[in-house]
Amino acid sequence: MQSCGSGALNTLITNPILTERLKQTDEGKVFLEVWPTISTTIDLAQISTELLTSFVKNSKSVSNVLSDLPEAEAKRLDDLIAKSDEVLVKRGVGAAYAGSVFKVGDNIAGKIIVQVKAGINGKIAVIGRKMDGHVNEAINSLQSQGKQVEAFNDVFQSGKSFNIDGANYSWQEIVDDFGNINGKYSTNSDGWIIDEELPNTLMYKANQKWVQKLLDDGYEIIDIGYPINNNTPSVFYNMELNVIFP
Repeated sequence: MQSCGSGALNTLITNPILTERLKQTDEGKVFLEVWPTISTTIDLAQISTELLTSFVKNSKSVSNVLSDLPEAEAKRLDDLIAKSDEVLVKRGVGAAYAGSVFKVGDNIAGKIIVQVKAGINGKIAVIGRKMDGHVNEAINSLQSQGKQVEAFNDVFQSGKSFNIDGANYSWQEIVDDFGNINGKYSTNSDGWIIDEELPNTLMYKANQKWVQKLLDDGYEIIDIGYPINNNTPSVFYNMELNVIFP
């Protein structure tokens, strides 16, 4: 049986001149990393969703470089991308998403992306050090573009429940617990729960559950970092970073 990448196509893509051009971008580097697996496989259905998605996304991102391929080999590559798309669609991963790429340095509503976790389900989650005036603005911008977006805030979590330590809690119960109405947690002189106590709160544990859901469900996760002139550490944000970008 013949592998997916023909000998001629593989020879052209691994040509030092084309390889050097592809290495000029992050997307090109990723394309070169996944190409050996794609080109030598017999059945694309045997390749992981993550690798196939990476191949399709990055192939489209470096199409300007690959357009220099001879017509016959360019068509073979296009067919290979299309077949990979078909496999992803059968797995419930939209082909349209596979062509959508966010990368470090992109600007969303004046917020610069500092890290990106690739996803496979077409949905986007945004994290950052501050919600008001920062994450929320990026969320609004993405929604205006028709993106399926989510964040860990009242707007998106209200009405949901979280299983925490074997018990189910509504979002309102989690909010009330974080309000420390019963004085359950130690506070500082300003009345805020101290950092050492935060991991014990239902809000922190719900945040952990939310982050794990993003990873399990294959969300694309965009980190927009700290707002300008605010480098104050956050126990919640640090936890998100440690789990998502270890």
